[in-house]
Amino acid sequence: MVSNTTDLNGEFYLNGSTSRLLPISPLLYIEKDCKGKEHKIKLPSAKAEVIRGKAAQKIVDIGVINLI
Repeated sequence: MVSNTTDLNGEFYLNGSTSRLLPISPLLYIEKDCKGKEHKIKLPSAKAEVIRGKAAQKIVDIGVINLI
């Protein structure tokens, strides 16, 4: 599992690994706390985005997510 925060442009990069032999089901959890209101979003990722090896082979654009 890996975590990160966005930069000033709202962009972020995640790179993680596991030693599990079984397939994983990647999920992106987004937590936002603005003015005392917490928002949590869970987005499943395509299993095709999971690769074997330790280096990412491509960058996945998840688009724009409006957190208002």
